[in-house]
Amino acid sequence: MLLTTGRTPESRRGGVPGPRRVSEAATVVHGMDLEQTSGGIMVLTGEPDAGRTAAWCARVSALHADGHRAIVCDVRGLSGCASAVLQALARIALTARRSGCRCVLVGADDRLLILLELTGLNELFDTVAPE
Repeated sequence: MLLTTGRTPESRRGGVPGPRRVSEAATVVHGMDLEQTSGGIMVLTGEPDAGRTAAWCARVSALHADGHRAIVCDVRGLSGCASAVLQALARIALTARRSGCRCVLVGADDRLLILLELTGLNELFDTVAPE
């Protein structure tokens, strides 16, 4: 069973944030079926740098232009400096917000989730933690 760890819509209105169970069969995150967003999935790999980050942001814009309103970013393959990863994810989230999309992070490990929370960037993403 997967657990979501981002803030739920209820917690944004003052409720208590916490993990939500997500059905493995449907893989639904905050009302979005991940299996139905196959074209809206980005797999982020390697060490983020200016060129890669710009390409990822361009991909977000292209996915939005194709009609996707949610961008699923698989972050299991990201490596390198934590600050570079956070900067890249922040730029991706900004690009998505400007396009009218939302971002869902898939596969973020505990370390990344803690860093996102410490920096406040967790507010920009819905997350699905690895099993």
